[in-house]
Amino acid sequence: MGKIAKETYDKPTAELLKKPLSLPQRRFLKHYLATGEGRNSAKQAGYKCKDDAGFSSLASQMLVNPYIKAHIDDWIENAPTSLSPDEVIEDIAKIAMKSDSTDNAKLRALELLGRHFKLFTDQLETKQNIDVDYTSAISEIDSALTRSLKEDKGEQSD
Repeated sequence: MGKIAKETYDKPTAELLKKPLSLPQRRFLKHYLATGEGRNSAKQAGYKCKDDAGFSSLASQMLVNPYIKAHIDDWIENAPTSLSPDEVIEDIAKIAMKSDSTDNAKLRALELLGRHFKLFTDQLETKQNIDVDYTSAISEIDSALTRSLKEDKGEQSD
């Protein structure tokens, strides 16, 4: 990737959107917006790197590129905001089942699905030793019963 002039970063989004992206940049953007995965998006876009660290580094550079960032910001600003819960679950399921998703993305998608369908329950088991003084409680109950009986007798004698 070539150097980007410092003043480019200060341009308004609308102006940045006017410059056409290259085919690999468009592919990267499309895949990134669909998955949110930078490294895998760089691979899918057709970029060539020696290893995953190279793809991660390239993805980081792509995501700070003002032209690509402007397209991401524009998409976020204009993205549909009324997804139904079923559509969200369907999209998560697609990520979980895609063969080109990374293991982390699949695991996260499966985790979200498992939570949604309440497959996992968090239970906290605690053991406590509690000393209870029943003497005062029994004494209070006895006093209350005695008062109640006296009141009942008093009502019957009237």
